[in-house]
Amino acid sequence: MITTHLRNLLTAVICIFAGATAQAQFTGGVEQYLTTDYSTKAVSFKLSELAAALDTDAATLAGALDSWTAEGSEDPNMFFLTQADGLSDNYTQGGKGGFWVNVDGAPQAWSDDNSALRWYNTIGWSAEDDVFSIAFGQFPNQCAVGDVFNPVFVLKYGEKTVELNVTFKIIEKPVYEIPEPATLIEKELNIVGEASVEVKQYPRSGTDASAVTMQIGDAVAKLGLQSEQMLADVLGDILYATVFNDGDIEQGGGMKKDSVSNQSTANAPGFWLRAVENADGEKDGECSAAKWNAGNNTFSFKTPSSGGSGLVVSSASQPSLQSGVSVSGGTSYFGGLAIAGGIISNGSSVSLSSYTGGNGMGGRGGWR
Repeated sequence: MITTHLRNLLTAVICIFAGATAQAQFTGGVEQYLTTDYSTKAVSFKLSELAAALDTDAATLAGALDSWTAEGSEDPNMFFLTQADGLSDNYTQGGKGGFWVNVDGAPQAWSDDNSALRWYNTIGWSAEDDVFSIAFGQFPNQCAVGDVFNPVFVLKYGEKTVELNVTFKIIEKPVYEIPEPATLIEKELNIVGEASVEVKQYPRSGTDASAVTMQIGDAVAKLGLQSEQMLADVLGDILYATVFNDGDIEQGGGMKKDSVSNQSTANAPGFWLRAVENADGEKDGECSAAKWNAGNNTFSFKTPSSGGSGLVVSSASQPSLQSGVSVSGGTSYFGGLAIAGGIISNGSSVSLSSYTGGNGMGGRGGWR
């Protein structure tokens, strides 16, 4: 017969054992349309809840993640993908915490044969926003509608861990019928709402962008859309901008056209913008969508990937490329120049002010 004292003692031992081995579990899901690019969708967890399960707080956990992912850090790994034989930290996606995963659910490095790759992930966090996110993307054209992936990740802090069970589904994109616009003339548009946001940046030498969020309020209802998801799905069709006139001055060059267009001039949906002149020939800050124009932008080629000298290009309306360089790894250049129609010079140089070397827009080199 077990006495009350012994029963209580056994209960205490069982609780201690369970507390030592139990692992907190969190679940989440994300759905993505079948893609032909590397776009991502993220599932988010509350950083504070993960931190509490790891016996710490959000700020401390975020600091540990920052330290772990810092360049040159030798901190022990904190994020893992569960495999049949244990936890994997084979970060095949590139950055810490990122995995390229094959059809068998195993991490696989990028190679000459990527036919088995299916999806990848990256991670992000913010103590201020109380979020820990896992973003998922697909290898283009290698998933199928109906595919479901169920990765189990583990986040570790010290000797404690939490388990993140995620369901990643590939779903079919709905087909929407978008009515033709009643007008494409700016002055004839029926404006049903307005929103604005102020963006501040330091001058930049590259083409990296700042993420900006704009609250568009009840635009969904005012535009007659069915849902916020529909707005996201059809944004490329219904996002318009005024158009920069790149013609001769006599034909209004430098000003904006009367019309608006949904034809993206940057990564769709999006626009490269140029300042336009008003009727008095002054620039007051208004911008309109414009093509990437070599006559008004400075280009530089990417340094050859293997050996050779840096390639450079002028900013003339018909850019000319310095020739007589040794290239053993092939050349890689920015798409804008290809659109502008760069040509090869036969001489050994081009007319420049100076060139500092490097990768131009892809690095620290460029024109001065």
